[in-house]
Amino acid sequence: MNIFIEVFSKKRYAFLFLLLNIVSIYGIIWINNLQTLRSFFSVADGIGKKLVFLFSMIGSLGTNFSPFSLITTLLLVVLFALNITLIAFYIRQRKTSGMNLVFGKGLAGFIAGIFGVGCSACGAILIGPLFATLGIGGFLAFLPLHGQEFTLLGIIALFFSIWSLIKQMNVFVCEIE
Repeated sequence: MNIFIEVFSKKRYAFLFLLLNIVSIYGIIWINNLQTLRSFFSVADGIGKKLVFLFSMIGSLGTNFSPFSLITTLLLVVLFALNITLIAFYIRQRKTSGMNLVFGKGLAGFIAGIFGVGCSACGAILIGPLFATLGIGGFLAFLPLHGQEFTLLGIIALFFSIWSLIKQMNVFVCEIE
């Protein structure tokens, strides 16, 4: 717990965490609504209307996602932001102490998770079109969670990455002998 207090007591890391959460959730919303965005941008005139529409899409969280999908997506976003924030802190601590950098699991967790993000009606954002292109689009329908398994794998990978980072960072918070 000392690591979290140390990291988030610094404004730059708290801001980075918040920014990553906002960017990630909007990124997922926009990717999930690409057809709607294309249609709107083809007919809407004026940058103001386009920006208002872009940021009003946060309401689609309640309509485009099942409760389970929404919870796992938000958990994925928060864990991704936490992981990147801890990595930034870790890099800065290592550089100031002159130690070598050793990490690399977190991005894999986010990528695995983003493959399964999507609504229950249209399936996963990235894995669905990829499977359809490969001719195995119906595969997701046979999975018990219809592609959400990939989000769960991403969440597990991010938990592991965060745990590994905290374990490595405990070197900086150990008692003086």
